[in-house]
Amino acid sequence: MENPEERLLRTKGKEYIEKRNAAAAKFAEGGALAATFEEHSFFGTPPDIQRGNPGKTLAELMNDDEILDLLRRSAEALAYMKKEAPQRGPQWEGVLERGIEQMKRDMRYLDKIGRLPEEFKIFDVDAIEPEK
Repeated sequence: MENPEERLLRTKGKEYIEKRNAAAAKFAEGGALAATFEEHSFFGTPPDIQRGNPGKTLAELMNDDEILDLLRRSAEALAYMKKEAPQRGPQWEGVLERGIEQMKRDMRYLDKIGRLPEEFKIFDVDAIEPEK
């Protein structure tokens, strides 16, 4: 019986698999902000903003206020999740951990490209307090 990787190789070819694997590595390192339209396309529907700018990453298409708002909303969501986690159980803890790792990836990538807002340069994602 053919496994999914063999099916992809047969139907899409080696180049497709190499591009998909490169996109997965980019997502693992820099998150969604580091991905182009094509890279997003491997894993779902790319954000609309990227349709007319296929070679640009999501972060490159966002202005400074949008980036700051994204990070603030991420921190608020993680604070809420930390508050709720004890009552919601292990599955919720897993979602929280993935959220923390995503925000760290976003911040590392933004720092790497010189777009990390000043207020987040010394921000410790692990130290986010649960929402009151």
